[in-house]
Amino acid sequence: MAEREPGWLGRAATEAAVLDLLTNSSRGPTAGLAARGDADSVPLLEALARAHLDSHQLPEALDCTDAILHVAPGHAPAHFWRGLAQKLMGRWLGEADADDESSLIERLEGVEALTGGAVSYGETAGLRQLSRRRRVEPLDAVARAYAAGVTA
Repeated sequence: MAEREPGWLGRAATEAAVLDLLTNSSRGPTAGLAARGDADSVPLLEALARAHLDSHQLPEALDCTDAILHVAPGHAPAHFWRGLAQKLMGRWLGEADADDESSLIERLEGVEALTGGAVSYGETAGLRQLSRRRRVEPLDAVARAYAAGVTA
């Protein structure tokens, strides 16, 4: 049958992953998709990551985001979802937590570039502030940050 229908095996694995998720199977639907390592698995992994986040199955959400990033390292939503899952698990200890004031200010000074000018940082008469000029699209800001090499 596989010879007559190219892609059949991949579609069967995808269907099995969806069924595993819907039946709350412990076989680990993400493992098979991650092992495939192809771009076709990314949309399903995205859906699984969101479903796991929504249901607070945080370790499983991390598995999905890791699998997405294995195939597509620049996938901004996966980076965002991964950080969110880590934060909700209490495992996120960002570098800013340990930074001194000057390095925090240095990071804030770059916010204008990361938000496409939507947010700016300034200091007036000793008062430091962030000013929002327009609505910020979070995933656009995350994509700009990763494109610029910002990791924390």
